[in-house]
Amino acid sequence: PQVAILRCLGATLPSTFSIYLAQALILGLFGASVGVLLGTLVQQFLPMALAGLTPFPVSVEFSPLAAMRAAAIGLWVTLVFAMLPLLDVRLVSPLEAVRVEFSSTQQNKAWKDPVRWFLVALIAVVILSFAILQTRNLKEGLGFAGGLAATFLLLGAVARGLTWLMRRLPLQILPFAFRQGFSNLHRPRNRTTTLMVTLGLGTFLLVTLQLVRTTLLTQLFPEHAEDQPNTILFDIQNDQRDTVVSLLEELNLPLLEEAPIVSMRLKSVRGESVTSLIAEDSQGIPRWVLNREYRSTWRRHPVDSERVIAGQFVSEWTDLTRSVPVSMETGIASDLKVGLGDELVFDVQGIDIPVQVASLREVEWRQLRPNFFVVFPAGILEDAPVMHVLATRTKDSTQAAQLQRTLALRATNVSAIDLTLVLETLNGILDKVGFAVRFMALFTVGTGFLVLAGAILTGRWARVQESALLRILGASGRQIRQVFLAEYACLGLIAALTGVVLAVVAAWALARFTLNTPFQLPWIDLIWPLLLVPALTVGIGLLTSRGITRHPPLEVLRGETG
Repeated sequence: PQVAILRCLGATLPSTFSIYLAQALILGLFGASVGVLLGTLVQQFLPMALAGLTPFPVSVEFSPLAAMRAAAIGLWVTLVFAMLPLLDVRLVSPLEAVRVEFSSTQQNKAWKDPVRWFLVALIAVVILSFAILQTRNLKEGLGFAGGLAATFLLLGAVARGLTWLMRRLPLQILPFAFRQGFSNLHRPRNRTTTLMVTLGLGTFLLVTLQLVRTTLLTQLFPEHAEDQPNTILFDIQNDQRDTVVSLLEELNLPLLEEAPIVSMRLKSVRGESVTSLIAEDSQGIPRWVLNREYRSTWRRHPVDSERVIAGQFVSEWTDLTRSVPVSMETGIASDLKVGLGDELVFDVQGIDIPVQVASLREVEWRQLRPNFFVVFPAGILEDAPVMHVLATRTKDSTQAAQLQRTLALRATNVSAIDLTLVLETLNGILDKVGFAVRFMALFTVGTGFLVLAGAILTGRWARVQESALLRILGASGRQIRQVFLAEYACLGLIAALTGVVLAVVAAWALARFTLNTPFQLPWIDLIWPLLLVPALTVGIGLLTSRGITRHPPLEVLRGETG
């Protein structure tokens, strides 16, 4: 209506468009400036947040260039996204000043506007470019932008589905407050889609972060921690193995794992010597893979931290006239450019042992246990110079100290590493990193609630009109508040449920394709958003709707008709 009135007063389309564009630019500049100021203030608290996380003091300084770049990005995003609704200004005629609603014909015309579709494509390019710029990886940038687009589309589809469902459900059987509140979800000028996207996106972000953190912690700290080793004994010579095992029995310590280790080096890969591979550097094999010292073992069966994904794991081999079938970890096999059936030669203390890749294994390196790139079958390396590694679990620091004292007296060369302190330190680091990530995520969620409050406030006049009509029909102020309560509670619950479902899918995808770890689904992390988000939605909705029932109905009707 304001645009139509300006047109009636003689304003041209370019001048009208420029007025609102200037308004958007001023708001964007103000918002970007406030954002830079808040970011600078938050930066001053980083040393306190990172205290103890790094072994060196963290200092911060203000970067004018970074601040200007952030402000420019914010202003550019504001301009691009403000242009989309501003395009409707071109379609408003002076006749709209006396019309109550924007005609459906003009709405259909707006979506057939080629300029609008060009702007939508420009927005997509901006988002994609920003994602690639931040991730510095084309694949990850495309994945992030695609996931974000899919999230918005799904949340929008759920909102449309909710309005369609509420329009067709038999709401007349419900009490008045619920019937009217649910009907508000599909009333003219409703804010269902805006609120659904805002709430669902915030829930999706926080729950995804929490699920990924829980997945990582579960891998490092399994539920059955009492069965996991926390002390590693290494550099045990072949003739000391029985002595150390007896020592553990005397101290009532369990022998949880044992692994013999034989050192060796690569001599050739698929018939080509390592020396020539390094000199040619033509096959893209990293030099460290060719030069490194391999510490391998022999086993009859795979352990819990590894899984055979290709080929067959050979448990025993005694035929020295043929290549020894070995099992290789998938990562090192990929670096060496070898697969099933490929031949290699290892130099084991001056003796060449030809091997053939018989199987490929996925190894869970995050588990604190002996894992190896190359595993031989039993019957080949037993006579080679060997060092043993044993894993046990101590109950407390006192028992760990007693073990170390006994080792110092009876096996001076054997070293013991108490992993309890390592695990505690790692847990503390993950907690602080998780706090930092959630701290930054809360800004995004806080912005979402500001958008939520803004969306409710923009529809405040429509609510005032509805409230006046309901009061004319006999509804009390309490009943009107109950109507708002039912509407916001339904919106919050559906948005939270949608965000949680999307978060589970995203966290599973991150664990499966990025972190390469099994996905963990803690149900407790899914319950709190289903309770907290509806409660916050109702609280913000009722807070921003205060005073609506105080307007006299006659005053509202005069404001609409006069």
